[in-house]
Amino acid sequence: MKTDLSYGTYIWHGPIINLLLVLGLRSIPAAIALTVAAAGASWFLVERPVLQLKRQSLKTAKSS
Repeated sequence: MKTDLSYGTYIWHGPIINLLLVLGLRSIPAAIALTVAAAGASWFLVERPVLQLKRQSLKTAKSS
């Protein structure tokens, strides 16, 4: 199983850092932890299921 968190990390780091700054929390460890958690959740709950749907539709198209 391939897990690619780099795109999620890229997408989520900005909003998380901005949220922490707005809340007055200047914590690099918290930013890293929240970014990795958001990237992981994004991968497992959104990206991976959508990619599996794509593969299924391509297999269906080839067999027709």
